[in-house]
Amino acid sequence: MLVLLIMMCGMSYLIYSSQKSVVVEVSANGFHTNMRSTDRFISNVMSDVSVAISNNLFDIERHLNQPDQMQAIVERIVTQNPRIRSCGISFIDSYYPKQGRSFCPYAWRNDSMQVVTRQLGGAGYDYLDSEWFKESIACDSAYWSMPFFDGQDAKTPLVAYLHPIHDAQGQLVAILGADLSLSFMARILEKQDNL
Repeated sequence: MLVLLIMMCGMSYLIYSSQKSVVVEVSANGFHTNMRSTDRFISNVMSDVSVAISNNLFDIERHLNQPDQMQAIVERIVTQNPRIRSCGISFIDSYYPKQGRSFCPYAWRNDSMQVVTRQLGGAGYDYLDSEWFKESIACDSAYWSMPFFDGQDAKTPLVAYLHPIHDAQGQLVAILGADLSLSFMARILEKQDNL
């Protein structure tokens, strides 16, 4: 009986040891597959936003002499790209003197998924002294910002794709920014936690 008990314990230990490594390997492979899939999805979303901005640069630069066209352009960018939550063109100090010191045509998607537009700038919103604007001007190249909360919605974390706008002489005249909500990433992580 004792020999049989020892043999059973030994067999149980061998089965446990072999199955443990298989379970760990299968779990690790599943985790890595999920991570690669999530990485690919996030990269695709970010690529969609950067491509949408790149596709509209020519139109913006072509209409720089028509400030009234800028509002229609940012509205079209948000309307045609469901991944973009908001978009604005922040012009340098007094670029359009008739528009005042700061001029920023802006469009965003509200909670009802309708695209709303307005002109930012002036006493209520002086982006010219903001850190992100100064950094974008100094950088003079496209990049993704650090996460932040927008003044329109302090609940939704965002990242912005910021791209410089140049005039025909190559002078930097504005920063085009497209905001991407990070709430989709929270939903992805939530799904993975439920797996």
